[in-house]
Amino acid sequence: MTMWKYRHITGVILASNEIMPMVGPNNSLQVFDGKPFIQHIAETIQDVFEKVIIISDQQEDCRFLNLPVYSDIIKNCSLLGAIHSALVNIETEDAFIVSSNMPFIRKDIIHYILKKENGADITIINSEGKIQPFCGLYKSSCILPIAMNYTRGFVSFQSFINQVSIREITPDATMQPLINYAFGGVNSSCFALAG
Repeated sequence: MTMWKYRHITGVILASNEIMPMVGPNNSLQVFDGKPFIQHIAETIQDVFEKVIIISDQQEDCRFLNLPVYSDIIKNCSLLGAIHSALVNIETEDAFIVSSNMPFIRKDIIHYILKKENGADITIINSEGKIQPFCGLYKSSCILPIAMNYTRGFVSFQSFINQVSIREITPDATMQPLINYAFGGVNSSCFALAG
């Protein structure tokens, strides 16, 4: 029996060193339960999306997954550079992006985020007053604002989200424990909302 998968959204794994100073060491090849982190993530999102790609400058490290791998186009732009590369290289309008430091991401969380999407440029979780940019839906409409920010010398995620529409999802009581577990590896890098 073939499981239904999203065709109009591309799954993207961010394994770029550009974002790792924000999320901590690049643990994508660290082994858990017999598999590298990045393989756990790839298997999860391949169950949800028909097309999956990886953003990484260490392309040889990812070849074993047999997925397309693309390097950062905009260098020294941290998370925004990796998101930009993802959106430029997909064939769909939208990308569901997951950091390679999130081996415990579950299909339930991905479906939960996608069901809450309302047409905004970005759809991400707001958990306990902090937005979680390393797992969410990003539209191709984000490409131009990222590029414009870069040319002006603004490379922070906070400056970027002030220029796009954003849908922040506050998890319900059922989802909160799953999200806390999945996001545990990147919580130190989540962004507290200003004001």
